[in-house]
Amino acid sequence: TKHDLIINLIHRKISKKFKYVTVVDTEKLFCDNQYCYVVRYGKLLYADGDHLSIDGSKVLADYLINKMHIISEINR
Repeated sequence: TKHDLIINLIHRKISKKFKYVTVVDTEKLFCDNQYCYVVRYGKLLYADGDHLSIDGSKVLADYLINKMHIISEINR
């Protein structure tokens, strides 16, 4: 969508301008090429139309923790 293109452009500009900022794309956790899912990985991801459920938050937290470990290893 147009909104996604604008967000991606902003992310690229931020990551180029600020050396120590890493932009982590989380869209693939919740969406594929066709759909964004309310239920995925056997878990209810959203509590409502805009907010993650507890399980959705755990999926996101696990993903971000893993990314932080990868980034910290790269920057050593």
